[in-house]
Amino acid sequence: ISQLIGYTNEKLSITSEIVQSKEYDLFVLQKVIIRPKNEIPIPFLVYYPKTNHQPAEVEIILNEDGKDKIASSEMVLEMIKSGKIVVIPDLRGMGETFDKSEQNDPKYWNKEYRNAMISLHIGKTLTGQRVTDLKATVQYFISKYENTNISISIKAKGIYGSIALYAGLFEPSIKSINILNAISSYYDLLENPLMKNAYSYVIPSVLKYYDLPDIIKWVGPKKIVYTKQ
Repeated sequence: ISQLIGYTNEKLSITSEIVQSKEYDLFVLQKVIIRPKNEIPIPFLVYYPKTNHQPAEVEIILNEDGKDKIASSEMVLEMIKSGKIVVIPDLRGMGETFDKSEQNDPKYWNKEYRNAMISLHIGKTLTGQRVTDLKATVQYFISKYENTNISISIKAKGIYGSIALYAGLFEPSIKSINILNAISSYYDLLENPLMKNAYSYVIPSVLKYYDLPDIIKWVGPKKIVYTKQ
C-alpha cells in the first residue's frame, strides 16, 4: 500500500515555528508551521484549552475548504470547552496552499488537477503526500507530549476522508476517525464519471489490490464512523 500511494512510513525529521499566539478566555490559539525535511511546510491552527485533560485529547479537524473556514465555528468551541486540544491543518494543496483557479484548466472538472498530475509524474499521489503531511502533524503532537499519555482523533470532510483512513492504517496512535461526505469506495468514482475533483483520489491500479472498505477492515471498523449529509 505504501508503495502504491507513494508514501514512506518512516519517522520524519521535523522543525517547527510558532508564528502567532493569542490568549482568549477559554483557550490559547497558536498558528504553527511545521517543516518536515524534504517536504512542504504544513500550517495549522492549534487551540489549547485552559482546562487540562489527562490524558491529553487531540482532535485533528481536516476541512477540505481550508482551516480558516471553520476556525471560529461552534463545533470547534464545543471541543475546546470539553477540554480537547483542537488542531486544524491545511495539508498540501488545501487552504493556504490551494491553487489559484487559473492554474487549473476547467475542462478537467478538478480544482487541483495540476497538483494531482505533478504528484503522479514524480511517482507519487496526492493521497500519499497528504498522508505524509498528516503523519507529520500527528508526530509533532506525539513528540510534544512524549512523557504523557495522548489520545488522537480525526474528523475529516470530503476529499480528506480517504486521507484520514490511510493515516489510521499507518499511525496506531490515532484512536478514532469520523468521516463526513466522502467516498466510501473507489468504485464511487467509476460509477459516477462526472464527479468533480476525481483526480484528487487517483492511485494508479489501486483496485487491482484493494478498495477503501479493505482499509476500513484493516484499521478496525469500530474506530471509524462514516456520515453523509
